[in-house]
Amino acid sequence: MIVNVDISSALFYKSGPLVELCMEFLGVRGNAGQYLTSAMDRRRKNDLLKFIRNLNVETLDHEGHTRRRGIKAFSDQGADQEKFDLDGRQVTVAVSNVSDHDPPP
Repeated sequence: MIVNVDISSALFYKSGPLVELCMEFLGVRGNAGQYLTSAMDRRRKNDLLKFIRNLNVETLDHEGHTRRRGIKAFSDQGADQEKFDLDGRQVTVAVSNVSDHDPPP
């Protein structure tokens, strides 16, 4: 049995920070953090979400292992404002990421 896989239909993007890819897609230069969190109108945000939805990215954990994950959505808020429930308390994504990367005692 032979399986013919057409790799020509797959999209590949150059390796690098996701923020840079988003800014390139939007055709914008300058302060990415400021633009991506406040300056975009709803239509541009929807266009960007359509572009990056299901895009696979590699994440790095505190032990140095990489894992491939698909993007499902994004938030209008920054990591210092977006909160979620962790063990019965509200924490920001920024605080969670810092504590995830702290070395164990």
